[in-house]
Amino acid sequence: MCKFPPLFALLWAAFFSCWTHADVTPQDKISLTIESSHLKRTMRADIYLPKDYHLDADFIRYPVIYTLDAWTLADMVVGVTRHLGTTASMPKSIVVAVHTDDGVAISPQLYKSQSGLPGAPEDKTFWGEDAEQFHGYLEQELLPRVDKQVRSNNFRLLIGMSPTAAFAADSLVRNPDLFDGHFLFAAASVIGMGYDPKSSLIDSLIEQLAKRPEHKGYLYVASATTDASEAPTQPDTLKTLTARLAQFPHYQVRAEQVDNFGHYPMAAQALLSALDLVFPRQDFDIGLNFNAFRANAEAGPMLEQIDNYYAYLSKLVGFEVWPNADIPRNSDSLRAAAMMLRQAERYEEALALGQRWVQLQPKSAKALAALATTYQTTGQVDQARRLLTKAISLAKSNNDPLLANYQQMAQQLGMAVDGP
Repeated sequence: MCKFPPLFALLWAAFFSCWTHADVTPQDKISLTIESSHLKRTMRADIYLPKDYHLDADFIRYPVIYTLDAWTLADMVVGVTRHLGTTASMPKSIVVAVHTDDGVAISPQLYKSQSGLPGAPEDKTFWGEDAEQFHGYLEQELLPRVDKQVRSNNFRLLIGMSPTAAFAADSLVRNPDLFDGHFLFAAASVIGMGYDPKSSLIDSLIEQLAKRPEHKGYLYVASATTDASEAPTQPDTLKTLTARLAQFPHYQVRAEQVDNFGHYPMAAQALLSALDLVFPRQDFDIGLNFNAFRANAEAGPMLEQIDNYYAYLSKLVGFEVWPNADIPRNSDSLRAAAMMLRQAERYEEALALGQRWVQLQPKSAKALAALATTYQTTGQVDQARRLLTKAISLAKSNNDPLLANYQQMAQQLGMAVDGP
């Protein structure tokens, strides 16, 4: 096999150790303005794209997490899901922060009912005027606009907190198919509220699910433990929810109290637990799986093992889950796996992983250059030159800071290289 020239090897080592963030991508936030015919006013929402969205192939589509209460939830949800998505701990996701000027205004008209809050069951609690109109805006205006503008798939989650959790619960009762999962934070009392003083949202949900016992979905409900000082029945309400929904085996539920955090801060811990309900860590935290695949050659080629595992994850959630193409300082990515296979002289497998990386990120100059290196190592110099030509062209159009390195790599292959 052809071996690296010394300078080429030096450049490649630097390429993979120091400059793992070098791919340039456009803005990852899109601000939407919608003149809502339902709410008769201008509505705003922000779409946050996952890392490398603009490098990923057009056939790659993402689940969408819609969060109400943008003022307190948006930054946290974006930061946590981006971190987990880019460290192979959950599927990369799009987050849509829905701006609501007044969370109470969009809440349904509910009575205290079985909430355990001070007062009588017939007392009004959240009592908004815009719930009906906001449902129309969400379903008929915002969701179609998002689906048209970005590469979303059909898997959606909705997050609300306190009064907006009441809206999210109302959405679940009204249209269980609109979202695949509902996260209700600071909501142990909310689910005890009812459309009339003698029933609860739990009752209404049971009535709805009884019409569709095979319905699949996820429901997470939690409150801070300290909130029970105002409503002592909260622990029992959460237990009741879990017990009554157990009759629907396809509907996954987690209800809990969050210790050591107050009414709003509890959302930080709750979000991790809610995401674990949908994307269980024992399955989706890929940590070191790729190393195990590489070490277990008897189980088949590494790419075959990766494909089998991601097919398993896809079946769990009902949408296509893709392996991470490039993660800094992390072996559980196609980039790192291809490089380690090449170093182990398992060239056929290294080529297969490099080709898959290019398939998943055809706009990545780094992916093309990496595959070129493996071809050069195996003596297929013409293939390496062809890929480096494409990498240099992409790097020039993207103002990629690694352009000079790609050009040096090309020169090592005897290619004529133009200036920047």
